[in-house]
Amino acid sequence: MITLSKLAAEKITDIMREQEAVGSALRVFVRSNGVGTPQVGMALDPSPTDRDETVEIEGIRVVVDAESLPFVIGSEIDYVDSMLQSGFTIRNPNLAGGCACGGGGACSCGGH
Repeated sequence: MITLSKLAAEKITDIMREQEAVGSALRVFVRSNGVGTPQVGMALDPSPTDRDETVEIEGIRVVVDAESLPFVIGSEIDYVDSMLQSGFTIRNPNLAGGCACGGGGACSCGGH
């Protein structure tokens, strides 16, 4: 369904600790950016529902709602930490565009 790099999983775990959200799931979703182009987003979710598709990757529980699932299948979530960029990246073969997100608890981006 989704690939999560080891470094991304470590950063998500750190964010969960910082936000006192240990035990939360990582919700990956698709939403419109207002001009018709869907974007992939992610956020911590303390209470996913039983209607969500759930998978555990690198020790992180990842949840996706049924409407977003077809758009996020095959996505790769990574974390980049360089002199030029620091944050999460999502490579999504289903959506056009790019993504680079800051290190906070939420991210919204298109795939590339």
